[in-house]
Formats: sequence, structure tokens, C-alpha cells
Amino acid sequence: MFEDGSKLSNEVADELQKLYDKFTQEISWQAGDLAMIDNSRFMHGRRKFKDNRRRVFTTIAKILD
Repeated sequence: MFEDGSKLSNEVADELQKLYDKFTQEISWQAGDLAMIDNSRFMHGRRKFKDNRRRVFTTIAKILD
């Protein structure tokens, strides 16, 4: 949905989904792994997972020049 409340067409939504799928990368996690991602260069989000032992933490920080 756009900021003004109007909806995306199905065609546009389908194209966006194809692009998300094309550019999403899986991380092959191993115990103790840590992923650091420059969020100014990547989209927000992750794929759903089912693992009650896993905890996902996020930190938002501003890098000062």
C-alpha cells in the first residue's frame, strides 16, 4: 500500500515479490554464528524460521563520520 492509502496493483506486487526472491540470500547458520549487516544497503526483513532455541537480536546504530 502506498503512503496515501492507495493499493499496489497485483502486477506490481508480483514483480516486487520476484525481485525480493531473486535478491534474498540465505545464511547457512552454525552454532555461535553472528551476522553483521549494513542496513543502509539492504532491505529490512528476514525469512520466517521455526526454532524455539534460536533468538534473534537487532541493534540500530548511527555511524558517525
